[in-house]
Amino acid sequence: MDATAAKQRRGFKMSLANVKTLQELLSFLNNFDGDFQEAGIDTTSLPTFGGDEPESTLGIFSWDEKYLLVPASGNGFKLVAREIEEE
Repeated sequence: MDATAAKQRRGFKMSLANVKTLQELLSFLNNFDGDFQEAGIDTTSLPTFGGDEPESTLGIFSWDEKYLLVPASGNGFKLVAREIEEE
């Protein structure tokens, strides 16, 4: 990894640490111009923002109390509303 790539990797990790909400994470990821793997980011270990962990996290990258972060059609990510279970 050259010096520029190493600097970008550190900057990405520091910026990711500043993300405080699921909506900010969505924006951050969709505006990231690069390769997550090359930047040293494990998209399977992104921060979560409250709410119970879904029963299955297959295809779910993060969540909060109301939404799940999932892959969008094509590239990027999108938020989908959590299903609310009737009691």
